[in-house]
Parts: sequence; C-alpha cells; structure tokens
Amino acid sequence: MGDRTARGRAAAPSRGGGDGRPEAERQCSDRRRRGLCANRNGGRSRLQPRAVAGGAGRSGARAARGGAPRTARPDRTGSARGPDRGEPLFRACGRVPGHIGRAGGGAGVDRAGSVRRRGVWCAGVARCASRHAGRGSARAGVARRRAAGDDRAGPGGGGDTEPMKMTRIAAGIVALALAGACSAPGAAPADLPDADSEERPAVVETRWTDRTELFVEYPVLVAGETSRFAIHLTDLVTFEPVRTGRAAVVLSGAGDEMFTADAPGRPGIFGVDVTPPVAGTYDLEIRLDAPGLADRHRLGSVTVHGSLDAAAGASAAAGDDAGTIPFLKEQQWTLDFATASAEVRPVADSLAIAAEIAPRTGGRADVTMPVAGRLAEELPLLPIGSFVARGDTLAEVIPHSGHGEDRPALELDVAEARSVLELSRATRARVDRLVEAGAVPERRQFEARVAEETAEARLHAAEAHLAQLDATRTGQGNGASDVRFVLRAPIAGVVAFSDATPGASVEAATRLFQLVAVDRVHVVGSVPEAALPRIADLAGAEVDVPGLGAPVPLDRLVAVGRVLDPVARTVPITYELRDPDPRIAIGQAVELRLFLSAATETVTVPESAVVDDAGQPVIFVQVGGESFERRPVTLGNREGGAVQVAGDVAPGERIVVRGAPLIRLAALSPQVPAHGHTH
Repeated sequence: MGDRTARGRAAAPSRGGGDGRPEAERQCSDRRRRGLCANRNGGRSRLQPRAVAGGAGRSGARAARGGAPRTARPDRTGSARGPDRGEPLFRACGRVPGHIGRAGGGAGVDRAGSVRRRGVWCAGVARCASRHAGRGSARAGVARRRAAGDDRAGPGGGGDTEPMKMTRIAAGIVALALAGACSAPGAAPADLPDADSEERPAVVETRWTDRTELFVEYPVLVAGETSRFAIHLTDLVTFEPVRTGRAAVVLSGAGDEMFTADAPGRPGIFGVDVTPPVAGTYDLEIRLDAPGLADRHRLGSVTVHGSLDAAAGASAAAGDDAGTIPFLKEQQWTLDFATASAEVRPVADSLAIAAEIAPRTGGRADVTMPVAGRLAEELPLLPIGSFVARGDTLAEVIPHSGHGEDRPALELDVAEARSVLELSRATRARVDRLVEAGAVPERRQFEARVAEETAEARLHAAEAHLAQLDATRTGQGNGASDVRFVLRAPIAGVVAFSDATPGASVEAATRLFQLVAVDRVHVVGSVPEAALPRIADLAGAEVDVPGLGAPVPLDRLVAVGRVLDPVARTVPITYELRDPDPRIAIGQAVELRLFLSAATETVTVPESAVVDDAGQPVIFVQVGGESFERRPVTLGNREGGAVQVAGDVAPGERIVVRGAPLIRLAALSPQVPAHGHTH
C-alpha cells in the first residue's frame, strides 16, 4: 500500500505524456485551438488543476515533499492570482478579456482591431475552461485516491470522491459564468461569431450624417463565410440610441446583395449576419429605415476575399488607435453627452466687460400717498411681480377729515345748516308772495333764492364732513358720499416694490408702489479707462446672461459716457435690449461683449466644448465611435456662444460639446471599460 501511494504521488506531476509536458498543455493542440494555448511560462502551461492542496500537479508534488502548496502567485499584470480564479484559464487559452488583462497587459488583448473581442473569445474560453477543468479534476481525483490507497483508483475505478465532485461543480460554474458574462442582455447564442471569424482581422468604421452616427464593427469579409456586423446607430438630434427600425447591409457590385435586421437586438445596436456569395470588390452601404427617420451611410469599397487564409493576411481598417480615450456607446447613450462639428465662421475682435441690467430712462415710477389717510379695503393689493397696464387702479385712499375726530361739532354744523336752509326756504316763499302783490321789487325775490341755495349747499357739506369722519374711522366707504383718492399706474410694467396694507393709515408722501417697465431695458457696462480708445468705432455688442445659454444680441447703442468714475476709473456704456427674455431680471449682473472690428472667418467650437485641464484649455475630438482624443488649444475671441480655437483642430471634426468633463475623467481612469455588448 505504501509503495502504491508513493508511486501515485511521484507520477502525478508527469501524467501528461512522455515528453514531460503537463497533459493540459498537450491536450490544447493546434488541431483544436490553432495555437491559442501557447507555452507562456517557461515550458509549462498555467492550466494545471489547482482546486485543492495536495492534489495532482505541482501542488501535489510540493505536498509530497512536505512543502506548503502554492495558493497564489503573480500573473503577467503583477497581481496575485488565487487558486479558484478563472484568469489562469483565460491566460492559458490566449483569450484575455479587456476587463481582466488591460491593453498591453497580457497576450490576447488587441484593441487595435482583431476580432478577439468580448463576444469572440467568449465561446472558446468557456469550452476550453470546461474541458480542461473537467480533465484536471479527474486526474486530481485519481491521484488523491491512489495517495489514500484506494484500489478503485485505477482506470474504470469507483465513483467520484467529494473533492472531485466539488472540483467539477466549480468548473461548471466557471463555464456558466463565462457564458453569462459574455452574452449581451437579450442576445441569443447565435449572436456570437463562429470560430472562423475570430481568425480574421476586424474592420471598424465610423460615419456621420446630419441625422445619425454610424459605428460598425465586423470581420473581414470572406466569400461563403458569415460575418457578424455590429451596427451602432445614434440619433444626432437627441443623441440617444435608435430604438426602432430596420437596418440593412447592402453590397453593390456585379449584383446587389442585401442583408437585414428587422429590429435592434438592444437599443441602438443592430446585429446583421452577412454572407457574401462571391469574392470581389463591392460598394458597402448601411441603411436605416425607422419611423420618421431614414438614413444612408456609404462606406466605400470593400473587398470580399476568396478564402480564410487570404482574409487572415488582409489589413483591417483602423479601429481604436493607440493613445485614444475609450468611451463606450453604452456610456454615451446613458449620460448627458453630445457632439458637434467644428465650424469656420466669422468672429470679430471683442472686449468683454462687466455690466448690469437696468431700467430704461423713464421706465421706473414711484407711486406715493397724495394725502394722509387710510387705504380702502375693497380693492385687493397687487403682489410684487404682478404686471399692470398704464392707468390700472393700484389702491384707493380715504383721506382723514379736516375736523379730526370732533363728531359733535360736525353734527352741530349739520343742524345749523339744516335750520338756515329751512329759514331761507320760508323767506323765499314770503318774498315770492310780496313780489306777486307788487309790494317789493323782484330783486328781493332773486336774493331770497340765492340765500336758499347757499343754505342747501352748506347742509350738504356738513353732512359730507360727518360721513367722511365715519368712513375714516372704519376704513370703509359707502361709495357715494365718501371722498377718495384713486392711485393709478403711471406706466406699464411690473410691481417691483409694494408697501401697502389694506385698511392701514398712511402719511402723506409715503411710497406705496414702485413700477418698472420691462418692454425695453438697458444694459449698462463699465469700460476700463485703458480700453477707451478701442471703443471709438464699435461694430455691435451682445450680452451673456448666466443660465440663458446662448448670448443675446443687443439692438441699439444708447450712449457712451464722457465722465470718468474717479473711484472705479471706468466710463459707462449703455445698450438697449427690446423684449428681453422673462428670465432676465432688472439688476442682474451680466457680461457685455463689445465687438471692436469687422469679423474674420476662423475655426470655432461651442464654448461648452472647452475644458480646463490643469490650467490648459483642451477639447475632446471624436475620432471613432468609441474613441476620443485630447487636443490642447489656444482660445481666441468669442461670439454667439462660439470661441475661436487655434491648434490641431480641423473644420468638420466632431467635438464633444456636452459631457466633455466625462471624457476627461475617462482619460484619467486606469481601467479600460469592458464592452456590454457583442462586438
């Protein structure tokens, strides 16, 4: 029994074959994987089973010698690998995904265009992992049974031991995890390329039209072979993925061949299988037909090779160039992101100065109390911000009585006036009879009538004074006998100030309201003393209001001050703005840009595209669907939301105008993002 155990332990490390190579490396032959399991670690494969300590392989040999089994050792990227991690399987099969071995870190990573991408290495790695883990666990189980003296350890021996079952379960979990990680949500296994396509270089193309952006990846075309086109389409109006429609790949040559996908497999991504029947040169076109959106992308000439060998030696179109910043479509579609073309447009030399929005001349009015009195309660007072037209009633004032609060005196006046009126009426009646009798001249009749009318007027005045006193005390009026002053709006505008309370007693000359006209406002800027010679011949102006987006052109130059402020050493300059945006407020601080000369044409980009990167203004240029470049620039004049740029920027290049800080963060990140879809 002891001899059998010793022989089993000694033989375990070299059961792969007579050449001394481990069986895992020998099994991955060129016939099955075409050199993908290359010898990468000094003559031995990394695919040796390491499920338990003391098993077969080198760990078993170390255990037999009394040493501790290895549980972790650095891989090519310098990080420790645990015994249960799947990375050795990836390394052994030469298929390292971007999220495990970054570009330049391990063999098998090729971001420049090889088809060994996430969707391509998936199926092969899963098969390789499952096959080798199963064989390794079987050998490990045999070695452990022999070490324990089990007679069933030979060929055709008994059932699996518990460690062997656990090893097989772990291998199955690894295979399932690989398949799940590589599959896009909602994608069928048929989305994965076949084994032949992974031997072909990849073609990566990006095109723009006025409506859509096309980003497509596909292997070099071979006659009679199926090539999977991953077509990414972005709506350039909303910068969201195209969610509906039909995509078609058209090969035009001796005869037109069309291959279609009736709907995207996931938002923005159409998978189209293309099988060219005959080798040759074709014109490639990708078409999109969606509700309210039809577009065509012509990609030029494409070669269909006659064999896989010819395709393997072909040069692929440039994909993600070295030194670019990756920013995937999944990130672009879910974040606040947009691009625009660099344009050549006229921009004038300008001077930016601080300014303020002010009421126009005659556009501000104060409404004050004409007399001391009470504010009537019948009319509701307008709140601040309300718009009023010229002549609208703002409030009513009930003035205080001239007799103060002496009601008995007013009542006495009323009684006296009533008595005088009665006496005057009796006198007039007597005079009328005497005149009829001819006893007195008619002049006496006229005097009697005047005395009667005067007494009647005095009675009415006394009664009005008494009623006014009552109205002043209560703050109410009957609308007929009380005396009121009506306060009306002198101009049309908004209520900027209100200090009126219904029923309150207010002194004369107290300001109750302030009205400001908003149909036209002034933009008043301060020109520095040193810049006065430059504004002698202005070509126009615009105002940049925070939060408004694009600058607002100004209508008319009102005046340029001629008196220098002795403290600020500035001269005021005033422009008029008609019908301003309601978001522009009186008193708001703004920036006034004065155009000093005629405009000259130059390359411009939107101001939102410029990012301050450690004090250096930079922009990010989209060189591919998922590739961006950082370009330092020198800024020039600004006009209409655009800024002049001098540097490595050409007209027509796509510039990131929304989300540029996100690209900057992606450039600083050491992690290469993994694709969430099949490429």
